[in-house]
Formats: sequence, structure tokens, C-alpha cells
Amino acid sequence: SFGIEYNGDALEKDTKYFFNITCGINGNTYYSETSYFITGTLGEAIDAKWVTPQKNNFQETETCPMIRKSFDVDLEGMNYATMQIHSFGLYELYINGKRPDDRLMAPSFSDHQTFIRYDVYEITDLIRQGKNAAALLIGDGYNDTRNINWKGKKRFIATINIHYKDGKIKRICTDDTWKYNYNSPIVTNSIYHGEVYDATKEIDGWNLPEFDDGDWANVYYAGDAGDVRW
Repeated sequence: SFGIEYNGDALEKDTKYFFNITCGINGNTYYSETSYFITGTLGEAIDAKWVTPQKNNFQETETCPMIRKSFDVDLEGMNYATMQIHSFGLYELYINGKRPDDRLMAPSFSDHQTFIRYDVYEITDLIRQGKNAAALLIGDGYNDTRNINWKGKKRFIATINIHYKDGKIKRICTDDTWKYNYNSPIVTNSIYHGEVYDATKEIDGWNLPEFDDGDWANVYYAGDAGDVRW
């Protein structure tokens, strides 16, 4: 049979659960390998703020700004690490210069006027001892001059969760200490009209922990998502 409803203890948000499956066929018993899943927010708000690299609603909207945040992690006793993120605008995420997956055009499509999707990544293997960096490029996506799916500033909300074996959690949340730079190699972008890429504007190591972002500007708070569910 399939579609068996879970009837165990209530699941907790942002928690890693292990499971295996036992199957009986014609008197024989088969066991799956142990696997796992990580729960999302389970309808609860995450401990972070919506932030934006735009001071005004339509300032440089066609350019994909580079955004980054450095943070320190002690790996001793770490169990696993996750990142939850959502954006108004398509994004490309890096942890210490590496992508947590190979997807393009994240987040998945939804009607941003009523409902927005968030993504959860396990980033355990990407976290280093000491200094780390989260970085992203954020584009317009479906927000072009016709405002087809959402309006206003490119903005995002995220939290990095470092889970330790003793139950403690270190969180790195979006706030106005994240940095941005509009001198991006993706000069213009549109989901319908493609993009203009200028390789001479590439900045080596911009998504790495050791990069000096001292001359980058701080992001701005962007309010909230209004009446949108997520």
C-alpha cells in the first residue's frame, strides 16, 4: 500500500528526521536504507527581516545586485546546518562560493500577490570552521516594467541555522548588516528578454568568506510581505 498517513509525534520546524521503510511481500520482509528529510517553517514566521538593495522602488531594477554576509561558525559539536530563503525576484545562492544545488530560476513560480514559496537548503557540507559567507545574485524575475507578477523592490528574507548536538541553534538572519554592490556583471535581465552580461565587471571571490566588502553598502529594511501567505 502507499499514501499511509503519518501518525507519530508532531513534527518540529527546521528539524532533521531520519526514517526507513519496511515492506512485506509474500512473507518476505524488505528494508530500505535510512534516509532523512528536513522540515520547513511549518507555517511559523522565521526570525529574519525582509531586506532590499534598493532605496527607491525602481532604482536600477534591471541590474542583478550582488549581496553577501560574512559570519563565523564553530564546527565543534555541529550537527547540521540549513538555510531558508525567499525572494521577490529570482536568485542564485552561494555558500562559501559554492551552490547548494543546481537549480536555476529559484524560487519556484507562484502568484506573489497572494502566495509566495520559500526554499530550504541543507548546507552542512558547505560550512567551514571559522569565517563563512552567504552570497546571492538577485534579479527581476517576473517583475519587469509591466509588473506581471509582483511589484516594487527586489527583496528577500533568509535565515541560516547552525544546529548543534546539544540542542543549541545559532541563527544568522537577514538584517541591515548584509552588504550589496550594484557593479554586477549582469547589467540587465528580464525573464522575457534575456540578459546583458559584461565579463569585465566580474569581481573575483565576491562570494567567498575572505573577500573584503568594506566598500560595499548596507542593505535596507523592506518592511514585510503584506498580506501574502508563505
